[in-house]
Amino acid sequence: MPKKIVRRSSLSDQATDILRESILSLEIEPGERLIVDNLAEKFNISRTPIREALRNLTVQGLISYNGIVYRVTRLTREDIIELYSVREALEVLAAAQAAEKATATQLRKLEQINGNYDLKLSQRKLIDLDMEFHQMIQEASRNTRLQAMLKTISEQILLVRRWLFQDQSRKSIEGDTINEHSAIVQSIADHEPEKAAELMKYHLNRGRQRLLTLLDVDKRFLSAVRD
Repeated sequence: MPKKIVRRSSLSDQATDILRESILSLEIEPGERLIVDNLAEKFNISRTPIREALRNLTVQGLISYNGIVYRVTRLTREDIIELYSVREALEVLAAAQAAEKATATQLRKLEQINGNYDLKLSQRKLIDLDMEFHQMIQEASRNTRLQAMLKTISEQILLVRRWLFQDQSRKSIEGDTINEHSAIVQSIADHEPEKAAELMKYHLNRGRQRLLTLLDVDKRFLSAVRD
């Protein structure tokens, strides 16, 4: 009798996805303590998958564990500097490889995403568009290992950006950012890997500096991450 193949997501995978979304949406905020029994009741999932989800997201950097207590990660200034240094190395490579390998369909998609920027949009929408833009370049690189490594870094940066830019008066995306994106798109369309790499490096350095400047003036956030 042939074996039957059962295809279904495990409860721990489902719990991980639900908890990840709750963290990235700020439903559960940075620094908040995560208690297994409370999460099991909140999400109507048994405790064992919740424990596995906590371990999974600790490995992925969205949760911190000190051996006793789980908390949603709060990135410090030093954490952000480290993350951006790794992000820069990988995304500069992604831009160069995208300039060599991007398909016509991927180029059209990249141009479409870039054309969707409107500074009148909400901060959340602008940040999501920005993430989509960078993910499209990573996809166009056709380097699956690079994409996998960037996923964890990108989610940690997404968390801190959404947290810091909740105030609609702050600009997560500026006119300069859109111009930088446009130049990157053009270099990829022109199949100029060295130029694409150079422009991506400049763009990420500018983005890192904007984020660090905001951290330096946001006394509320700095106080929180030093608890």
